Amino acid sequence: MGLPEGIVYENRLGDVVFDHDQHILDAGRGCADCHNSVFDMRRSGLPGYADDYHREAEREGAACAACHAPEGTAFGSLNNCTRCHVGLERPDQASVAWAPWVMLLFLAFPGGLLGQGRGFIGSERCAVCHEQVSGAFAETRHGASATQATCESCHGPGLPHVQALDAAKLAVFAEGQPSVVNDSCQSCHAKEDRNQANHATSAHALAGVACTSCHQVHSESSLASKVDQLCSACHQDVQAQFARPFRHRLNEGALSCVDCHSPHGEAGAWQTSRFAGNETACVRCHGEKRGPFPFEHAPVRMEACSTCHEPHGSVNPRMLTRQNVGQLCLECHTISSATLGGVPPGFHDMRSARFQNCTVCHSKIHGSFVSSDFLR
Repeated sequence: MGLPEGIVYENRLGDVVFDHDQHILDAGRGCADCHNSVFDMRRSGLPGYADDYHREAEREGAACAACHAPEGTAFGSLNNCTRCHVGLERPDQASVAWAPWVMLLFLAFPGGLLGQGRGFIGSERCAVCHEQVSGAFAETRHGASATQATCESCHGPGLPHVQALDAAKLAVFAEGQPSVVNDSCQSCHAKEDRNQANHATSAHALAGVACTSCHQVHSESSLASKVDQLCSACHQDVQAQFARPFRHRLNEGALSCVDCHSPHGEAGAWQTSRFAGNETACVRCHGEKRGPFPFEHAPVRMEACSTCHEPHGSVNPRMLTRQNVGQLCLECHTISSATLGGVPPGFHDMRSARFQNCTVCHSKIHGSFVSSDFLR
């Protein structure tokens, strides 16, 4: 008995024709490759394909999915539908009004009409193809929030995407322009979180970093990985500084990047966050340097701590920018009519070792309650 020329599996989206010659001769397969492991000859029809649109077959690796869905999904390519279903045509080859992928949504949810109100189709219809994403979204902060965000709250009207089977037809999608993705996120988050008010002018936004580069909208965890790992993926030069002998204990877990930096934008340099109104983030931990002092050291009040310190890590003690304290002080105190760094032989004769470590005497260098010279 010869093999049938073609076996037709009826389907409301377009019949599927199975050609034995194509699989045995062209693909180099044999009968035992499929029967009865992935195709049970005791059953009729395609197991796993009737009710849930490929999902059961994909999960079990059964029937056609055993070979044609190696990544676990038949929707990995926009052209997969047209390879199997007879009568399916791309929108540029047939009238969009009769495209079977549009009819799919009618058939799956017969109670509604597509395109009600400017092309919106509803999250239930998105779930026909994006079943796993839809199921996971309900457990996320967005899905469980009081605002009850839907797919089209972020992605925009879904009808053009359904008609063309092209993600680029969505107003917002993950691989789209970062500025478009960010605008979609900020349309809600900028109103709810004052810390994101400066996002549009932040270093991340100006560098073309999208919110989805760090955040997972469809997962229960909103971050793609741990915060510090996300930062170091781009800022590798900074990560290397934490391996220096004198450093902040980031690698040990004593602090995090976001303890000092605001990833969503801040008015200060390097997106450093602010503490207690408008003070640098350093004084959140180093409160004894905060003041106010009756006798202030001007750089502490007027300049950044990084004027003297390397904030991430340094090869110098106390994370200073210079190996020798005296050299650091002389960057400012070089010309004076008084005794500060005067020309030898002045009171501070810098040729003498006793004057080359300024903080031996001027130990209250960040500010003092008793001495205008910051003495002990």
